[in-house]
Amino acid sequence: MNRLAQPTMLGLHILQYFPDRLDDISYDPTPIETWPYRLIFTRSPRGEALNRAFNQGLEALKERQKVQIHLNNVANGVYLPTE
Repeated sequence: MNRLAQPTMLGLHILQYFPDRLDDISYDPTPIETWPYRLIFTRSPRGEALNRAFNQGLEALKERQKVQIHLNNVANGVYLPTE
């Protein structure tokens, strides 16, 4: 297979396991399409509780102006917050 469409971040993550193949693989930075972030919860009581907890955490990040910082960290492979 010469071409495979996949998210760039996924491809770059996979390449970490094949450092000898870095020169064999390239990507086009122009996305085919972009999607806003989405999170889906069930309509069960547990799902509703998780939704409320998530929204509270998101509001706290917004108040501290940390949302973009965390999104950038994920995009750069930093998955755990430092605080």
